[in-house]
Amino acid sequence: MIKKWSSIFVIMVLIWSQLGLVSAKAEEIDGFMVTDNPEYYGTWKIIGHASLNIPNLNIPSTLNGKTVTAIGENAFHSKGLQQVVIPSSIQKIDNGAFMYNGITSLTFESGSQLTEIGIAAFNQASMFSATGLGALEIPSRVKLIGTEAFANNRLASLTFEPTANLLSIGNHAFQNNNLGTIEIPASVHTIAESAFNNNQLTSVTFASENSQLKTIGNFAFQNNQLENIIFPSSIIAIGESAFYLNDLKKIEFQQPENLSVTIGEGAFQFQNNMPETYWYLNGNELTPWNQLTVTTALKAYSEPQTLPPAPTNVTAVAGNGEATVSFISTEDSASVVTGDSANVITGYKVKVYVNGQEQSVLQAAGVQSPIIVAGLTNGTTYTFKVVATSGLVDSLDSEVSNAVTPTAPVSKPSAPTIHSVSAIFGAAIVNFYPPLSNGGSAITGYKVKVYEAGIEKPALETTTTNITPTIANTLTMLVPNLTNGQPYTFKVVATNYAGDSEESAESNPPVIPIAPIFPPITPTIPTAPTNVTAVAGNGQASVSFVVPIHIGSPILGYKVKVYEEGVEKPALQATGSMSPITVTGLTNGTEYTFKVVAWNSTGNSADSIESNPVIPNADALTDDQAVTQAELALEVGYTTGDSAAHVTKNLHLPTSGLFETTISWSTNHPLIIKSNGEVIRPSGGDSIVTLIAMITKGNTMKTKTFMLTVKGMSTPTAPNVTPPSSDEGASNNDSVNGTNATTEQLVVDVQDGDGHEVAKTIVNRTTNTDGTVQDRVTLTVQSTTEALAKLQEQNSDTMRIILPTDNRAQQTDIVVPSTVLTMLKEGQVQLEIVAADAKIAIPQSSLQSFEQELYFRVIPVKAADTKQQLEERAKTEQAVQQLTSTTVTLLGQPMTIETNMQNRPVTLTLPLPNNVIQEQLDNLAIYIEHSDGTREVVRGQIVPFKEGVQGIQFEVTKFSTFSILYAPVEKEEIAVEKLTVTPYIQGYVDGTFRPNAPVTRAQMASMLARYLTNDDIPTVQASFQDTTKHGAKDAIEYVKAQGLFQGTTATTFNPNGTITRAQMAAVVVRWIEQQDGELELEVSLPFTDVNPTHWAAEAITKVNTLGIMTGTSATSFNPEGALTRAQAVKVLNQLFEREVQAGTQTPLFTDVTPAHWAFDEIQAAAQ
Repeated sequence: MIKKWSSIFVIMVLIWSQLGLVSAKAEEIDGFMVTDNPEYYGTWKIIGHASLNIPNLNIPSTLNGKTVTAIGENAFHSKGLQQVVIPSSIQKIDNGAFMYNGITSLTFESGSQLTEIGIAAFNQASMFSATGLGALEIPSRVKLIGTEAFANNRLASLTFEPTANLLSIGNHAFQNNNLGTIEIPASVHTIAESAFNNNQLTSVTFASENSQLKTIGNFAFQNNQLENIIFPSSIIAIGESAFYLNDLKKIEFQQPENLSVTIGEGAFQFQNNMPETYWYLNGNELTPWNQLTVTTALKAYSEPQTLPPAPTNVTAVAGNGEATVSFISTEDSASVVTGDSANVITGYKVKVYVNGQEQSVLQAAGVQSPIIVAGLTNGTTYTFKVVATSGLVDSLDSEVSNAVTPTAPVSKPSAPTIHSVSAIFGAAIVNFYPPLSNGGSAITGYKVKVYEAGIEKPALETTTTNITPTIANTLTMLVPNLTNGQPYTFKVVATNYAGDSEESAESNPPVIPIAPIFPPITPTIPTAPTNVTAVAGNGQASVSFVVPIHIGSPILGYKVKVYEEGVEKPALQATGSMSPITVTGLTNGTEYTFKVVAWNSTGNSADSIESNPVIPNADALTDDQAVTQAELALEVGYTTGDSAAHVTKNLHLPTSGLFETTISWSTNHPLIIKSNGEVIRPSGGDSIVTLIAMITKGNTMKTKTFMLTVKGMSTPTAPNVTPPSSDEGASNNDSVNGTNATTEQLVVDVQDGDGHEVAKTIVNRTTNTDGTVQDRVTLTVQSTTEALAKLQEQNSDTMRIILPTDNRAQQTDIVVPSTVLTMLKEGQVQLEIVAADAKIAIPQSSLQSFEQELYFRVIPVKAADTKQQLEERAKTEQAVQQLTSTTVTLLGQPMTIETNMQNRPVTLTLPLPNNVIQEQLDNLAIYIEHSDGTREVVRGQIVPFKEGVQGIQFEVTKFSTFSILYAPVEKEEIAVEKLTVTPYIQGYVDGTFRPNAPVTRAQMASMLARYLTNDDIPTVQASFQDTTKHGAKDAIEYVKAQGLFQGTTATTFNPNGTITRAQMAAVVVRWIEQQDGELELEVSLPFTDVNPTHWAAEAITKVNTLGIMTGTSATSFNPEGALTRAQAVKVLNQLFEREVQAGTQTPLFTDVTPAHWAFDEIQAAAQ
């Protein structure tokens, strides 16, 4: 009866789905019937196909430049399918999508994003084939497999990709197939009714560790051929007749995590063709099992067993990562339990224990003494017990062995790997990766060997013991006393207790220390780091900070001082080369604070201001927090001379991250970069490869994407050139294309934001034999040092590179080496690049989150035929046609701009022709062809480009070819309604709001000040050193005077830093108490992630009680998380008593639809 109603349910769902298709608005593209997918904004759902018979179906990932993310109900129902390939972009397959076909091969592309497989999606999908579906692998992201999803397919093999996220296997999901074995992923919570009913299963394996399985439904494994089954400790309930009609002889339960396991009627009956099956605990017929509940670990047998004797005299001897366990088998002393089975020992199992807890994954087996137990961790203490096995039944455990601690023989470390070398005045900075193996002994130091023309110079050798490796970060050593103008190369050696490692590979190319263009600056110690914050972990803490300013000598590292009740604990001090730094060895339950010190060749900075207090404990850092911290720290490792823009050798891809996270890698071009980091250079031109890191812990997963350019084996002809190189010591005779190319050097200005010169830098101009010209500028450490010193003197936060304006270059490459990028971030300046045909402005927020060598490539599109093709494509582009009903015209010169800085906001300004008229200025748009194949149109704003020339300015997050269009719009379409309420927040020039973007402290101060002063903020003198030239200076001073905001220190405000949720809670309470008096609320703190001693704990409690700010969940507030723009308007609308209207409204922004949780709030704030 249950099966009958289940089938009726499936049929009704499919009928409803078919009826739903009638009303869907569809269009046909390449034979596919598609509609907009409401679940994934801006993507397609395929709902059918024009053909009646499609033997080989390879579903595209995009149609007309728009991503395909779903396959709709009955989309390929009865289409004669035989072979099907599902693209990685698909996230959902709806009900009945592939029913009634002849599929023999079903493939999900690597990196599949699929999360849900609907009801009967593949039910009888191989109905019309002679062989059935055969083998199937479920992608790792799938979370739900629906009712009858793969039923009735003669499926012979079922596997799951590693790191599976599957949560539920639905009713009858794999019923009526030919499965022989199955391993259930640890992530599965529920196996529903009849999920594997009527197969040929001889083995079902549940994860022995970390299993999440709670429920096995009625009839789930009925009518199979199972003989043994081991249930995980997580199981709570087993349904009626769940294992009915099998050949079970042995059932084993691990110690339940919950109070008991409930077992349904007949769950283990009718075994071995016996209508009534009796079960015996440990095979003893005197202790029958009731088959109703399980409260402790047990083994039950369907026939009485004879126990073999337990081994005796168990002893263990430690080895390197292993132990040898010896014992004596005493069959003659066995106490024989009543039964008829033969008392014959067939082998032995060695159980492994740490602190009395069994480590089942380490269990070893053998047929005689001794048995070697492998996979042990050196330095960990183990004990062992031995069990004799006899057919189905095991003996009792032996007595426990002696304790042993495996250790590794100490050897020399492996060689370090040089990452990059850069020259400065009279010195060089060597960045390198620590050895992959420390030889079993801690690294005690490093030395850098120096070479001139291949000859070692021992007098210049530099050693240190004052650096500590951190995951995914390079180490840095300064090599002083070098001669300016002399080329040098370097090798690095690591040292441990056993001695020195082999030398690293020699750095290449040589670098040349250079004299400064301006007189050398006297080095000073760094200023103290700021904004020190700590996040507690299990026996550790992650300490983050804003890097300080330094002059004349780069920062070489940081020390984190640890304090307990105000007393420094020097033994716990940690060091690192960048933020964040993990401090280990802390005691759970003890409160700590931290101070950070920066150091360079001149000395140590002053201590930072003390951090917030944290209390480490075993549950302090959630999996989500751990993964987030690991994501921030993760970087790709490059070999000497390589960078993201120039990959020629194998990569170093970490497989483990901070806080015990696991990292796996995938790539969109596995034939060029493999997931293990092996690089196979293409035989032709360069290839841009997307490398994706999947960072996981528990059930939490995040990804981080890296864009890499792999150099081809052959150099393409002009105007294509090799990507920019960060080599600062390049020869003046470098050749780019052909042996007869000539190179000259041009000196250009580096300016501050007001146009004052602060340094000089060099542009290398190459003229090829065909007359084409290519410029390359590499921002050097020396010029950056000089510029930062001047910028600090002038209180300027903008560094601007002025490139040649003679319009001769067909291509300009701008390179910012990673060392220089770090200096820009430490100096807290934004970078601007001014070329003849484009301005590029990179804000500090974008630089701060970028950790690679940075490059931009600017290519003006000068060919007339290329311009015409761009204009023709723009005319047919759907986004352009939606913008205007009249003909569009290309204005000015299109620009192609390439970079490895993707997904971060950058402001571009393109010049307009001199003859542009006002009508055109009022109707300009930017047509963008992105490098990922997508296209879009954005409106910009008119700004000055240079004296006498206007420009159009807009913001982008990915790079492409940009064309200025005159796109006139009918007057009634662009009429502006008069606003009755002044908006206090605006969107971006590209038409987006970016609701999840963080709010800076300066932005929040500006919104509050504009409201309080009716947009008439008084002009005053700045009281903070870092706001004197900031655009929000007056707003900051006003909210400070009102008592709403405080500085991060007595002299700094950190205007560009993000405002945290805890800081916002404090501002809200100050606002309310100034208007209504002090708030007296007798409530308890509801959030587990806010310590009662947290500086903002009282404010957080008050705003939550008032409902102005609520938690991110019922038990968490995320106090140190950045306040998003959407969260900000939700709060400010209440403070400003802004009327929020619910109902139908036309969206003001392209990325905030009516379905967004803060749609009404954002609409109210912005109009």
